[in-house]
Amino acid sequence: MSTVIEELQQLYYALDNSSRRIVNIIFIDPENHPDTQERDEEYEKVAENYYQENNQDFYRVYPGESGVTPKHALDYVNYTKEVNYNDIYFATFYDKRLQGLEDSEEENLYDYGH
Repeated sequence: MSTVIEELQQLYYALDNSSRRIVNIIFIDPENHPDTQERDEEYEKVAENYYQENNQDFYRVYPGESGVTPKHALDYVNYTKEVNYNDIYFATFYDKRLQGLEDSEEENLYDYGH
């Protein structure tokens, strides 16, 4: 099961914990990007299956409600490559480094070997 991040400090706390765990964060906006609702449901299934087994944390962020965006996360971990920012991404972090970044509207977003 994932945890909803509702404010910036929660995001920073989650990223700080990535030094000992894999941190997965999905940024979704079902109101403006309807395809992300399906990704959200898939993400919850993955979170339920992998949370206990694989030393991973799962978070959800609704940028439209919280004001927290992928840019906040990437800036916090000092990610310097240019990204065409929108508010719908799936990101994986470990040791405060970005490991993966995908558009949340993509199908087959979560490839965990299945």
